[in-house]
Amino acid sequence: MVIAAADGREALDPAAHLDVAVAILDLAMPNGDGLHTCRALRRMAAWRDVPILFLTNHHTDRALQAARRAGASGFVCKPFVPSHCSAALPLLLAEAP
Repeated sequence: MVIAAADGREALDPAAHLDVAVAILDLAMPNGDGLHTCRALRRMAAWRDVPILFLTNHHTDRALQAARRAGASGFVCKPFVPSHCSAALPLLLAEAP
């Protein structure tokens, strides 16, 4: 099942009640950027071990480090080839407890 959210706030509202395998965020999102959303998810007990992948066009070292500090598990830069995400997801899921 795939659950989509239009922005950071919408992503957080149901997050505590969802059982998900992985989350995909962007650094640039309205109503709570991806870093804020990632940190908020990581504060929820159910999300501490869920892999969080950032899919974004912000691909500087500074952006990558900020995403890691916020709790990101992985990072794929836009524009991307769908196989990049397809390759990253199994790796992230294999690392999850």
